[in-house]
Amino acid sequence: MNHRWIALLAALGCAGSDTKRDTASEAGPQVTLEGQITNLLTAAGERNVEICVEGTGDCAISDANGSYRVLADAEAEVQLVVTLDAHRALLVPVQTGSDDAPLRPLSLLPEALVDAQAGAVGATGDPALGQVVFSVSNGIAGDGINIADVVATMEPESGVGAFYLGSSGLPDTALEATSSNGGGGWLDVNPGDAALRFGNLPAGCVPLYGWAGPDPLRFSVRASHATVLRIECAEAQATGR
Repeated sequence: MNHRWIALLAALGCAGSDTKRDTASEAGPQVTLEGQITNLLTAAGERNVEICVEGTGDCAISDANGSYRVLADAEAEVQLVVTLDAHRALLVPVQTGSDDAPLRPLSLLPEALVDAQAGAVGATGDPALGQVVFSVSNGIAGDGINIADVVATMEPESGVGAFYLGSSGLPDTALEATSSNGGGGWLDVNPGDAALRFGNLPAGCVPLYGWAGPDPLRFSVRASHATVLRIECAEAQATGR
């Protein structure tokens, strides 16, 4: 999988992060979510990133390896907020189960890179609007190949997109569906609740970041944040689709 741009992909890590816990959030069953924040260009762990579970007060600061661990309500739709100076803040919707869960790595987008992306696709980059990035993964870390020929649409329609990423991981405005990169997105999206629908999605796909789904995949959009969505289609890799 291509680790650039989509802020999501492969291996995981967890131990040693600095966690702050709000005891008021512990009324019901909880699970531990653990993962890693990686540098977009080098894939190395990113330290001193704040990861918070929205609405609970539970936060962690990533350690020297980029690892973190937070508590969230079990069997719930929760949202992580990921922040680091000079980078676009992330919203990460997660559907928790009844057990502790490892999460796929996340990469923050430098604000300068978001500005360059906006220029490439004709967006304004208005800070009052949000961003959506998605990935349709084949479930194999590091192979640089994801699910091609998938078309994404947003409900309600908003913003500039969908645009899709070429094999280099950069926007290619000539594309009308995902390339082997498997990724794409929108800029200048109105804040609020939204959903993605996918055309030509293989059988057996499951949502990793996003609520319900995989089709439709629900999420929220916030001003000056990038909402990160990911679907994994490991069965498609096994069957050759």
